[in-house]
Amino acid sequence: MAENSDSSNLLELFHGIQERLDTTNGSIKADSWYVLVLSALTASGKPGLAADLYQHLISLPQYTSSDSRKMLMQRLRETLVKSVSVIGVARPLEAVMCIDTVTSEEDKDTSFSREHWKNDEANHERGSSWLKKLYSDNLNPINEIFATQRDFGWISNEIMYGLYLSDHRILDVVETEMVVLSGMIAQNLPRMTA
Repeated sequence: MAENSDSSNLLELFHGIQERLDTTNGSIKADSWYVLVLSALTASGKPGLAADLYQHLISLPQYTSSDSRKMLMQRLRETLVKSVSVIGVARPLEAVMCIDTVTSEEDKDTSFSREHWKNDEANHERGSSWLKKLYSDNLNPINEIFATQRDFGWISNEIMYGLYLSDHRILDVVETEMVVLSGMIAQNLPRMTA
């Protein structure tokens, strides 16, 4: 664990969140707890604790092989990539740098999930569709704002939802929303979380 972290309190936090999410009767996957923890730690200004979370995770029996740790790294990285759209790049970048300093060479994953991304009609449709699904009853007032704040409409449709949040290949729908909601709550954004 990192020098400045209280490892017993962190382990208690990790176990407590894991236990609470395990009682959701399958509505949240058992291994989703750390997505919520990583997103919340990063958004709340504690990205350095991402390394502690990673070290705890790789001590668990399900991450004994290098391949399982690489898959874990993809999920952690995807959590941080999606966090960028909600909290900006600095804290997620700090978190990934901290994780990288405690990752062994054999466990480093060099995959690139958005290597073939294009800002095309398919991306636009995917983003728009996801926005409609999430905000069905509230989309008209949002679109009214975007009519006069077109740059933000474009960022929201094409980048936030088209590129980041509608991609469910690594993190599923529920996990993605855990990233978004924890990022918004940590920033105390009343209009976004109402």
